Amino acid sequence: MHNAWPDPFFRIVLNAQIQTPDILFIERFSTETDLADSGRKADRIEDIPESKLLQIQEVLHSEIGKSKMFAEVRILKSGEKPLLAEGQTGWVLGGQFLDYKKGSKAARYFIGMGAGKQKVEVMVEVRDAATGATVRKERVVDRKVGGWFGGNDEKGLRDFAERIVELLKKTQTGAE
Repeated sequence: MHNAWPDPFFRIVLNAQIQTPDILFIERFSTETDLADSGRKADRIEDIPESKLLQIQEVLHSEIGKSKMFAEVRILKSGEKPLLAEGQTGWVLGGQFLDYKKGSKAARYFIGMGAGKQKVEVMVEVRDAATGATVRKERVVDRKVGGWFGGNDEKGLRDFAERIVELLKKTQTGAE
């Protein structure tokens, strides 16, 4: 019986110590290919256009902002570092692509059966903005294989962003 209480007690204490930061900074996800586990995935990652990287940041900004989890959500430009005012706390949301398939709305609509599927797979990292220490690191994947009239790219990215919001909520609470 003595060993039954420390683990739940520890979780409560740990969760009580987690403080949601004031600001979330969103970095552009990296297209470095060193984490890709195949040449085909590396090629797809290298082919992600700059406009898509910016669109992903914008969609994340919108969805995370709607969640009201943070007092402020900011997009970092390429190479920009997060700046905190005296007494502010912050996290940096970043990541590295593991795979990316643009997909084809037409193929999803006309062919179906998995043709034209869209996939976004990123190793997401949440870091403390002041120290750079990793707070959480987790693989996030979203796939689209269909939808009304073949689905659309924006919906796929919003679904991916919702998965990121869930990851941030788990980070806040210390959940696994």
